[in-house]
Amino acid sequence: MKLPCVIAVFLLVAFTGTLTAAARVQDSAEPLAAFKVRHDHVMGSGPGELRITATGIEFRGDGGESNDDRTWLDSDIRRIEFRQGRISVHVYEAARVPILPNHVPFSQGPKAIRAGTERRYNFRLVDGEVKPELVRSVMARFDRSIATTVLPGDEPSPGELLFEIPVFHKHVSGGESGVLRVFENSVQYLSGESDHSRFWRYGDIRDISRLGRYGFEIATFEPKRWTDGKSYVFDLKREMTKGEYDAFWEKLYVEK
Repeated sequence: MKLPCVIAVFLLVAFTGTLTAAARVQDSAEPLAAFKVRHDHVMGSGPGELRITATGIEFRGDGGESNDDRTWLDSDIRRIEFRQGRISVHVYEAARVPILPNHVPFSQGPKAIRAGTERRYNFRLVDGEVKPELVRSVMARFDRSIATTVLPGDEPSPGELLFEIPVFHKHVSGGESGVLRVFENSVQYLSGESDHSRFWRYGDIRDISRLGRYGFEIATFEPKRWTDGKSYVFDLKREMTKGEYDAFWEKLYVEK
């Protein structure tokens, strides 16, 4: 074998080894969080592991659920929803409406038709729960919409407290009391009910409006069928002053 060929083979082997080593390093990187989950389908669910990494989100299914293995970079994700025991990932992908479920006898697998331009993947945590530090780390890098009932704590800094008002958060049926707190960098609704609190960056809020003297609405970019987004309606236990409303309005429409 001629010397140039020997050198070329040597360089190819070395380069391949370098790539393999780099891949091993990438594969061995510790995720920010990993959860055993149930991936919810329209009909049924399947087990697997959900990993929140430094650059995206991964799902690895167990057994037959491995057909739904996915890796999404942050740029593939349209919005994320965090609850203590649930994570939903909305991605830029045509949704699939099932017309034949997984376990029909003699079928060759599930059948579905594509619909829409956004698909939601719902994961129920089997063990553990979403922690504030995980929400903080994702918020620090993800600039699209995030809906969370897990408050991220002091980071990123909420800034100066502009005002707070005791409120009653109205649901379709019933509701609960809490406190609406408007900060320089974020808005929080603190509820005494488990997993009912909310945290919004100003970029997550679409609109605000007064509903008379003692009513207030925060419209968000969170998905809701047949509307532009989900709204939160509050009965105010004291009137919001003009100065407070103007401060909120300016943070939302002028400074964001």
